[in-house]
Amino acid sequence: MDAELKKLGIYSLVLVGIAVIATSAIFLVTYYLCDKDQLSNVLGVMGAIGSILSGIAAIIASAAALIAVKSWLKQLKVGKYLTCIWEAKVALSKLEVRFGRWHAKKYDSRDKGDENVDLLYQELEDSFLDL
Repeated sequence: MDAELKKLGIYSLVLVGIAVIATSAIFLVTYYLCDKDQLSNVLGVMGAIGSILSGIAAIIASAAALIAVKSWLKQLKVGKYLTCIWEAKVALSKLEVRFGRWHAKKYDSRDKGDENVDLLYQELEDSFLDL
């Protein structure tokens, strides 16, 4: 999307440059022409060129708005997925912490007998169910 916006910006600047050059050329021609009828014709042509340029500018503005709306919709879709991914990462980190604590308790209680190990397995199952 950024490449499309850059292209659109470059085309718009080229169009504005051409319009400025054309307007300057028309003014220079009218400066050298002193005839009132020709001046009226040149001003009429300038008005027509202005109308065409305003129509082109409206098309460029609508294209820029369309690109912006597409980008916004993409951000909305990706934002939902990023939220799901983030929540999954948080749940996995909680699971990793609980699993590490379980291993630490198992290591600590290895000399205390089998009853304590069964209790640890039950605690691990309960912690998985909490997620």
